[in-house]
Amino acid sequence: MNMTEEKKVAIVTGAGSGIGKACAVRLSKAGMRVVLTDLNAQSLETAAAYISRHGGEVLHFIHDVANEAHA
Repeated sequence: MNMTEEKKVAIVTGAGSGIGKACAVRLSKAGMRVVLTDLNAQSLETAAAYISRHGGEVLHFIHDVANEAHA
């Protein structure tokens, strides 16, 4: 991929499982770069690896959006 090519970026919280993971996968398949956050490191890594294996561009971070100290 040409890195000068503009692509939209989506940030998905709770992306390690359930609806968050499904949204992240769908957004990636639609051609967006995705940034994933979750509290569960193992499920977050699994979701990121899945997206990456399927050609998606992904970054992931353990993050608690309800905790101001994590801002």
